[in-house]
Amino acid sequence: MKRTTLPVLAAIIATCLVALLAWQNRDLRRTQGELETRVREPYPGMFVPQVTTLAIDGAPLDVGAPAADFQVLYFFMPDCPYCAASAASIRALSERLARETGGRVPLIGVGNAAVDELLGYARDQRFGFPIASITEQRTLALFRASIVPLVLVVDRNGRVHHATVGTFDSEAKIDLVLAAVRGRTLSSGIDSHDRS
Repeated sequence: MKRTTLPVLAAIIATCLVALLAWQNRDLRRTQGELETRVREPYPGMFVPQVTTLAIDGAPLDVGAPAADFQVLYFFMPDCPYCAASAASIRALSERLARETGGRVPLIGVGNAAVDELLGYARDQRFGFPIASITEQRTLALFRASIVPLVLVVDRNGRVHHATVGTFDSEAKIDLVLAAVRGRTLSSGIDSHDRS
């Protein structure tokens, strides 16, 4: 009886250990995926740098350091089709920010292109907000702006209160930005499956 009980008991213990290791492995893979996402994509609560630069019209501009409570940053590239698809909603967001905050919360465009190219793009898209040209990849990486379009709501301390990665093309996304500007939430409009 003891000879058959010992191998059965050893098999049960081995099975439990394999199941435990599989569970730990799955948990570690999930955690690794979350950490990799945090390195690539912006998230509420992260801090962004303050960049003092010139707007494409020559005016001084502080990106990531609002004079008031918040600043909305729109990162884009002129040759990005998703950015072009977002243009109408970005214009609507700019208008609503001006109307609903009395101009206290600016929308600032941050284009990853040369000034001449951004001037033409801003004219074609009828953007009426200030736009900065930032092409230095290290700076863009600090904003987690490797994927565009990207909309960030940043407070006066440089802390992100809202992030939307991907096409910005709905009233619901505008409402999420406005809710963050009102200081009601730290939220994310990041949908890793929706880059269109």
